[in-house]
Amino acid sequence: MSALAAAVARRKAVASSAKRRKAAAVPAAAEPRALMRDYDVALSKIVDALHAEAVAALRDEGVRVDAADGSAPMAPGAPGRVAARLEAMAKRLVEGREMIVPVERIAQGVVAFTRKQWAAQVKAALGIDLTTDPPMAAKIQAFRNENVDLIRSLADDNINRVRLLLNDAGSGERVENIITRLRQLTGASKSRASLIARDQVLRLNGDVTEARHAAAGVTEYIWRTSRDERVRPSHKALDGTRHAYAKPPVVDQRSGRRANPGRDYQCRCVAEPMIPGFDA
Repeated sequence: MSALAAAVARRKAVASSAKRRKAAAVPAAAEPRALMRDYDVALSKIVDALHAEAVAALRDEGVRVDAADGSAPMAPGAPGRVAARLEAMAKRLVEGREMIVPVERIAQGVVAFTRKQWAAQVKAALGIDLTTDPPMAAKIQAFRNENVDLIRSLADDNINRVRLLLNDAGSGERVENIITRLRQLTGASKSRASLIARDQVLRLNGDVTEARHAAAGVTEYIWRTSRDERVRPSHKALDGTRHAYAKPPVVDQRSGRRANPGRDYQCRCVAEPMIPGFDA
């Protein structure tokens, strides 16, 4: 018997001699917005570091990209040397503790975030705290591995674009054009970093929430959206509907793809648990 089932049984036993009051409403689950912002900031720092290194490398090559006048034309082989410096920096960033620590901190933050929400939901329904955690080490490790790969891909893509930019510049492109294109490249990389941050935190939030519900014996949920203009139509249609975790609803009519809340790409929806004994 799960801890939740045992708690329900105890409450029913205590209330057996009196008419049971209507259970309090289960608080709605929320998006981990602060964690998404924190991760976005962490990933943006990588992009900023690569941009700063590119500027420094070009300056060492005699080309100032922080001003409209280059002090010298780009020397032969400069694009390769600049890219090599960026690759060395990316390796240090991706494999070093300065990146692993934020990734693990975000993962632990998601676990704590779902624990707090779950405790509030159970207390509202049962009047007691249930704060025990199912094993999360494997999920945290999987999140770490996947995100190290994504961060490496983000850095590699940035470096390849810089290399192409400088190869083009080597044929005589004006320095002010290099400045503009380098800034555009950095902006595009930051946009991708933001997408990664949101998607990964939301996926982990949905995954950990589902695991926490399963460990407690919760098998069904109510689909809840953010109810704003960014909610996609297929998810909006699911708002307020009841589903079993074992049979996720269709989230894309064209492909027939199914997913539970938070498991579709960039999905901000959440699962409101149907707590046994209080889910009528």
